[in-house]
Amino acid sequence: MAELFIAISQPRNQTLGTYHWALYLQISSTEHAIFQIVGDPCNFKYDECSAAPQNSIHHIENIRVAEIDHVDHFRQVVKDQKIENEMYNWGCQ
Repeated sequence: MAELFIAISQPRNQTLGTYHWALYLQISSTEHAIFQIVGDPCNFKYDECSAAPQNSIHHIENIRVAEIDHVDHFRQVVKDQKIENEMYNWGCQ
């Protein structure tokens, strides 16, 4: 069973008080996945990487949200979410 967290970090080259959040799935002690959007307003895209956010110097905290039984289904649901590139202020900050 995997554990789902909201990973909070301080974005590079951003003003203090602006934070980035991403979904972080700890699948096992050695398998990790971060799900986020990357890019600029009106030009965001989906990104998934195999990393533990706490290994970044920009990491602030992980907030535990849930346990996930079906990792492949979770990945697909997250990937299928619409990115609102038509809305300038939409994002993950």
